[in-house]
Amino acid sequence: MFAANNGHLECLNALITAGADVNNGVTPAMTAAQNGHLACLNALITAGADVNQSSNNGLTPAILAAMNGHDACLNTLITVGADVSLADTEGFSPLMFAAQYDQHECLKLLIKAGADVNLTNTVGTTPIMLAANNGHLRCLNSLITAGAHVNHANDNGDTAAIYAAQSNHLECLNALITAGADTNQANKVRVTPAIFTANYGHIECLNALIAAGADVNLAENNEDTPIMAAAQNGHLECVNALIIAGADVNHVDNDGDTPTILATRNGHHECLNVLITAGAHVD
Repeated sequence: MFAANNGHLECLNALITAGADVNNGVTPAMTAAQNGHLACLNALITAGADVNQSSNNGLTPAILAAMNGHDACLNTLITVGADVSLADTEGFSPLMFAAQYDQHECLKLLIKAGADVNLTNTVGTTPIMLAANNGHLRCLNSLITAGAHVNHANDNGDTAAIYAAQSNHLECLNALITAGADTNQANKVRVTPAIFTANYGHIECLNALIAAGADVNLAENNEDTPIMAAAQNGHLECVNALIIAGADVNHVDNDGDTPTILATRNGHHECLNVLITAGAHVD
């Protein structure tokens, strides 16, 4: 394994010739793939290395190559029959790792090899969600082109659009909207992309959602709306944008709070003034 890990081909060949087991535990093929040592990987394959053998946590040579962006090693593994659908113990496939770590060349190889772009991990997350959450636009676009479902929700009800909005990845959010993402689709506690953007002050993403027709008055489980989240956190630009878009400045949540109450309680006087000007009740 040390020879494969460090790319020492002559040492590796000597060990193989002497009868070293190339399929024991965390295998030399795994370490060669992980570190991008193509010559060593080829030698191991020639010696009979199992390209689909996994470690205790389910990592395969293909996963390790994809995760670390070693497209030449990944291509070799695919060529000799590596199963690109094999996932680790948490359900992460090679494609998911490529999407998460922005390994675009590896992602394209995996798609070409037939990797399922809508495969889910153990919590229902798909590759496009990982790309959106991390702002990896090239990977996201390739997944969309390959047929990724843009409105799939994971076990928490979160979608790719929610991840992009929450993480303030505007280009990814716009790409998802263009591909048909539902800007009003909420998670299991009814938090919408607009609520996330208002809560964190992501004004550009909020504007993109509004332009795409997002309903600015949809409320989450406690009946808090985007403008309430913006007012509570002092995001003046978001408050202004939501008012222009028709947000109800007098909406009351389950605690009896309104946008003006939330702005006042948290000392956001500029937000309070804007709300009052827009017709918010002060009594």
